[in-house]
Amino acid sequence: MDWNTNFNFRQVVEFQQKVIQERVVQTREQIYPYTGESRSGAQMHQGFATAYLSVREKIHDYLKNHAASSVTITGHSLGGALATLCAVDVQYNFPNVAISIYTFGAPRVGNAGFRDSFNRRVPSTYRFVYGMDIVPALPRPWQGHQHVDTAYRLGPRFSLNFLSRRFQDHKIANYITALKELTQR
Repeated sequence: MDWNTNFNFRQVVEFQQKVIQERVVQTREQIYPYTGESRSGAQMHQGFATAYLSVREKIHDYLKNHAASSVTITGHSLGGALATLCAVDVQYNFPNVAISIYTFGAPRVGNAGFRDSFNRRVPSTYRFVYGMDIVPALPRPWQGHQHVDTAYRLGPRFSLNFLSRRFQDHKIANYITALKELTQR
């Protein structure tokens, strides 16, 4: 199911002013969650946005009912994509909450407009990529997707077993081991 979500590349999620009213409406328009028309031209991956919207209400309910001054959001792979969408959504709807985000092997979530908006809104972003992990290479830039913020590279970046390493390097265990090694230096 995760790969099915990953391959839904179309950027067709519209966030209208209704975001502020706690509702998100999907249409074929491509704009970002600002009132009025989008100035950034931000677009998000439809599959990732749909997955995030399935849990969004619970996240908002939790933040409304708990006095959180800061939130740390994290995820691996598809979870990293959802964490990225969650971070910008929480920042937009709960501006007094300080946000830090850590993603591991996360794919690209939106276009250049989304990336630029995200980078302005969520400066405490740590996007880790291990070795030749294939997932951060998806969706491809020629499909209109860009990564948010700077990547922190972990592990070896080259191998003669190019194809198999692309998949092997995606395992979360690689990320954990590499981060443990960094803390022991």
